[in-house]
Amino acid sequence: MIKTKMMKCWNGFLKLIKKIIKEKILFWFIIWYLIFASPIIIGYTLFFITKHKYHLIYANATLAFWAGPFTPLVPFTLACAFGTKKIINLCKKRKAKLLYLF
Repeated sequence: MIKTKMMKCWNGFLKLIKKIIKEKILFWFIIWYLIFASPIIIGYTLFFITKHKYHLIYANATLAFWAGPFTPLVPFTLACAFGTKKIINLCKKRKAKLLYLF
């Protein structure tokens, strides 16, 4: 019983990975991950340039928040990536429909 549930879970995970690869969602995932991690990247960059501890403090606080347990960084990033892809597909369909009318 537990083995079948684990297999269902694993198959669902593999389907998600295949969908991400097939629909080229990985690009949008990386873009959204960089957007969510931008305070960390900017904070460390500014710390190395200016040597002010303030930049290190907010970069580490943001990193601790996103890296902590039960933080929804990956689900947020996946949701934004899938949403972006869906919006792009809708715009392409509408553009194709408009071009078909003219």
